[in-house]
Amino acid sequence: MGNWLPLSLVLGVVLVTSYISMGLLALWAATSRWYWLLRSAVVLAVLSLLLFISAYELWSLLALQACTVVGGNTIWRWCAARRQEGGKAVNAVLAKQRFAIQFSIRALLALTCLIAMLTPTLVLVVRNTEASAELWVATVLGGICGGYAVLIGAWLGTTRRKWPFWLAAALSCVGLASLAAWFDFWLTLVFSESLAALVWVVVIPVVAATTWLLLRLWFAGGTTPAGTVGRTRRFAARSMFWLLLAALALPPAYVAWELAHPLPVPDLPVPRPNGIDDIVAAGKALDTSPILSAGAEPQSTEELAAEVAKYADDYARLRLGLTRDILATIWAVDGKIDTAAVFSTGPTAANSDAVRHAAQGLMRESQLAQQQKRYGDAARIALDNMHLGQVVTRNGLLIDYLTGVMIERMGDQSLYEVLPQLNADECRDMIAALAGMERRREPIEDVLRRERICSENLFGWFGHFHDLAIRLASTDHRRRMFGVRDRQQATTRLLIAELALHAYQLEHGALPDQLDQLTPEFLTELPVDPFDRRGRPLRYVRTEDGYVLYSIGRDGEDDGGRPTAPHTEIDGDPRLDVFFSRDDDLETGPPNE
Repeated sequence: MGNWLPLSLVLGVVLVTSYISMGLLALWAATSRWYWLLRSAVVLAVLSLLLFISAYELWSLLALQACTVVGGNTIWRWCAARRQEGGKAVNAVLAKQRFAIQFSIRALLALTCLIAMLTPTLVLVVRNTEASAELWVATVLGGICGGYAVLIGAWLGTTRRKWPFWLAAALSCVGLASLAAWFDFWLTLVFSESLAALVWVVVIPVVAATTWLLLRLWFAGGTTPAGTVGRTRRFAARSMFWLLLAALALPPAYVAWELAHPLPVPDLPVPRPNGIDDIVAAGKALDTSPILSAGAEPQSTEELAAEVAKYADDYARLRLGLTRDILATIWAVDGKIDTAAVFSTGPTAANSDAVRHAAQGLMRESQLAQQQKRYGDAARIALDNMHLGQVVTRNGLLIDYLTGVMIERMGDQSLYEVLPQLNADECRDMIAALAGMERRREPIEDVLRRERICSENLFGWFGHFHDLAIRLASTDHRRRMFGVRDRQQATTRLLIAELALHAYQLEHGALPDQLDQLTPEFLTELPVDPFDRRGRPLRYVRTEDGYVLYSIGRDGEDDGGRPTAPHTEIDGDPRLDVFFSRDDDLETGPPNE
């Protein structure tokens, strides 16, 4: 609910301005002296812009609104004429008009042209609109309620009304808003919350009030028969009218432009062979083992060794996949997104399980190496898991990125567990490998851009609009991925510093007093804290029984190494002994010794 208000504001502005823009165009079409076919052609030309972005539901909604405004205006003028002219005279005039329309060749030809313009459009809309009853009900009611809101504003704006008329208009707006909210489909779909429909309670009255204001400005800018309105007043009123109209037309025009120009789908050649195929195949094979898939704990080192040996070929294929070029196969070569690939290939959806099983298999292999006191091998296997976590994110989507982060953390934990058993040379090798991984890490901005490309091209105009609204509201949950990235970078850099400290202690017999004593013998440069806005290194504090190495964390505040609270990282300083602690009580983790 924290992000509900800004997003509702964006959607409310788009709804209000779209309704008013189309409503005023419909009012012009209903009252202009232009020939009716030309007026209809102008309205259809504006509506046809929506067909270029395949917004068939939106076309239907605004077309119904225009028809409601035109129909309501026609009935209104007809009733007014009957009251002013008298029943018999008006009936005679109307009978003459009906006779003229019925038998006029020009009218019949114009009607034929209108039908010719409408028929292919209607066929296109019907064929491409989902046959959902809720969608159609929401679309029809949305168009009718929007049209009536404009008519209420026009009815109030054409002449001065007494307070009972204003009360009736207010009650009508409340009724229309309640009807639209009750049968709402679109806003609930955007917000995923039933309360989102309450936006209509604001939209409908604002549409009516703004229409009234615009018409009052328009009439104030006109001249009375006696010419009593001053030139300055007329100019000011008309200027305000056009400025307000331009401001109202800008949001829907901007949205339409954005929807018509989605980000292009990249044309990335898929490598042959693609390493992801080997990784997925190996993961599916390892999943058949309850021990290697982490479904069951081995009873002994011998049992785990036998299980690893049993799947030696699958481990070999997994490592073969890591040596090959890897590309998520979500981008088709014909300029379109492969829908099946987005939901089933790459490591996405079902195959993401296979990739996780491959990572769990590597973690088990690292555990075996630790139990057999092959600590260097255990560290190298942990690096394989980190490498796996990075490569599966290449050219993928957010689901791939999150899968990769989870896998990389498995490797981080395996390396952290074996770190105290490594010798100085092995520490140097691990430092070089981790530094290389940091350089090759794919920027999160690229992942977010691909996610946006997918939203704009795969899920139609509504998916594109939903993505645009979230970005305009600055409530994009995907921005939280920057925190995930910083956390993973902090983990890797803390590991690099821990390895350097361990190697320093092995070779010098004591810990350094300052972190900069690690350069250049063990580190070419000090690891920068990704959470530090000033780009300063990780924090290192000597204690009586060891040291504390930490990052300042998401809050950007140095808390002296105080660990983050359990299951949260909002307050406190991230430390590796907290990252990988298996204790439930993480409030006061012990310092490193």
